[in-house]
Amino acid sequence: MDARLESTATNVINQVYTTLPRTDKALDRFSYKHAVTNATMICEFSDALDKKEKREFDTDLQVQTEKLLGIKGYVTNIPEKELSSSDVIEYYHNLWNVKQAFCMSKSDLPGKADFPSY
Repeated sequence: MDARLESTATNVINQVYTTLPRTDKALDRFSYKHAVTNATMICEFSDALDKKEKREFDTDLQVQTEKLLGIKGYVTNIPEKELSSSDVIEYYHNLWNVKQAFCMSKSDLPGKADFPSY
């Protein structure tokens, strides 16, 4: 599993930052139990990644992102009079049931080798 470092707990990020040596191919393990029981995260430092062009921090983007914290958007082309906003969200939340059922039925289909040849 690839660790999503940007969504890792701040204390883990701080530990990685202060502990992992800044030498090419340096490795260290860190507890990842905040996300997965009894898991560890292996981090590797790379000179190639570190030498990428440094970018200026976009404070406007930070402000915009902070304004949207906790908000999720749903796009629909169905007018409110036909389907309420809460119903759109409910249907979206139930979409995973449809996807799961489709995946299960798709896995039940016979493979090419299972079809008789004529």
